[in-house]
Amino acid sequence: MKIGFIGTGKMGYPMAQNLLASGKELFIYNRTKEKADPLAAFGAKILGCPKEVAASSDVVITMLANDEALLEITAGSEGLIHGLHEEGIHLSMSTVSPKVIQEIQSMHAAKNQILVSAPVFGRPDAAARKELWIITAGPLEAVRKCHPIFQALGRGYSNFGEEPARANIVKILGNFLIMTVIEALSESFSLAQRAKILPQDFLSAINQALFRSPLYENYGQLIVKKAFSEPGFTLQLGFKDATMARDLVESYRVPMPYLDVVYWRFLSALNHGKAELDFAAISSEVFDSWEDHPPLK
Repeated sequence: MKIGFIGTGKMGYPMAQNLLASGKELFIYNRTKEKADPLAAFGAKILGCPKEVAASSDVVITMLANDEALLEITAGSEGLIHGLHEEGIHLSMSTVSPKVIQEIQSMHAAKNQILVSAPVFGRPDAAARKELWIITAGPLEAVRKCHPIFQALGRGYSNFGEEPARANIVKILGNFLIMTVIEALSESFSLAQRAKILPQDFLSAINQALFRSPLYENYGQLIVKKAFSEPGFTLQLGFKDATMARDLVESYRVPMPYLDVVYWRFLSALNHGKAELDFAAISSEVFDSWEDHPPLK
C-alpha cells in the first residue's frame, strides 16, 4: 500500500515517523516544506503539492489544524481530490467539523473516491509512542483497508459506522469531556489550595481513590505545575473544538450548560493573550477568578 501524508505538524510528524518505521512507503506534503524534509532521511518522498501526493498514493492521510486547511488541501487548485484515483481513499485524521466532512465526502463521491474519517485521541507524546486511540467512520471495506495504518499509529480503534461525520461528532464530544475534566480539576485545586491543601497531594489522592485515569493524571500534572508554555495542543485549537461543540448543540438542540462554562473560559483566556499556550491553560482563568474573590472573614 502506498500512503500519502499531508500535514507534518506536532501530531503529524510523529505519526509519519511511525508509519515509516513500520515499513510503509510514504509520500509527504507539508505547507512548510522544511518541517517535512527531515523525514526524507527515514525514506519518505517529499512532494510539492497535495495533488502530487494523491496521484502517488492508494490512501492519503490528512492531519490538519482546522476546516479551512482541510478544504484547501482537499479541493484547492492543487488539492488532493484532483490527483486521487477512483476508489482511492482519503483518510481524514484531523479534528474538524462534521459539516466540512460532509462537504468533502460529497466532493469525493462525485469523483468515485472514498472518504474515511479517523480523528484521534492523544497528544503528540502519545502519537510518538504509538498510543493514539482512533475513532473511525466510513465505508466498512475502506476502513478495513486502513487497518494496517491504524496498527502502525495507535493502540486500537473504535468504529462508528458508514457515515464519516459520525467519527467527528464522537471526537468533538470526547474533547468536550477533556475540557470538563480540566475545569473540574481547576475548581477543585482552587478550593483545596485556599484550604491550605497542596493540589499535588489532592491529585495523588483522587487518582488513587477515585479515577485511576491517565486523563486526570496527565492534565492534573499540567495544571499543578502550570506547564503551559510548550503546548501539545494549543488553547486556540481548544477554542475551535469548543466552538464546534456549540455548533452541535445548535444542530441537535441538546442543552449542554457545562459547555458554556468552558467556552467562556476559553474566550477569557484568549482575551488574556493565552492563545498559544497549552489548552490546559484555561485552568489559569479559574485560579484568577478565585484570586479576585478573597475568602470571607
